[in-house]
Amino acid sequence: MQTVLLFALALATSVPGPDAPPRPPANPPVAAHNLHVTYGRMAGEGGVAVLVVRFFRDDLEAALRRGGLPANVPVGATPAVERVFTAYLNRHLTVQADRRTLVGRVVGSGEDGEMWFYRVEYRAPAPIRALALRNRLLFDVYDDQKHLFKVSFFPSGQEESLYFIAGSDRFTVRRRS
Repeated sequence: MQTVLLFALALATSVPGPDAPPRPPANPPVAAHNLHVTYGRMAGEGGVAVLVVRFFRDDLEAALRRGGLPANVPVGATPAVERVFTAYLNRHLTVQADRRTLVGRVVGSGEDGEMWFYRVEYRAPAPIRALALRNRLLFDVYDDQKHLFKVSFFPSGQEESLYFIAGSDRFTVRRRS
């Protein structure tokens, strides 16, 4: 029995003959995605809110090209790219803490598979009681763009999940006592 299993395993992993069709690679290249979605997590504690937002890299590049990123500059953790992203972010994602508009500041970024993420900090002058978000990121690029965001408040652990689409791009999350 053991010999039969070894033989079957050898056949399954053998090199194909010259007339055999080519085998697909063990790790095929990632196919182009046709889903236009970003993922975000925002956490608020005291007077600070931090957002981590993830984009498909090609979608982000398409948006930043419209915002002035040169065609020969890839998305990366460079000051030039962060300037273009920050301007784009603050135009397309409005964050208000207790009716006061906050300006996002990139504090980190990096690669996550085929995604690119940014960590953005928002500072309010007082402890945040409510966050109002208007998210239009990539709506100027794709008519089917969607955003999945989770907003959390600490130390309570309160969480709210938000789904932004064209025509429904505003939500307010109030901290519960």
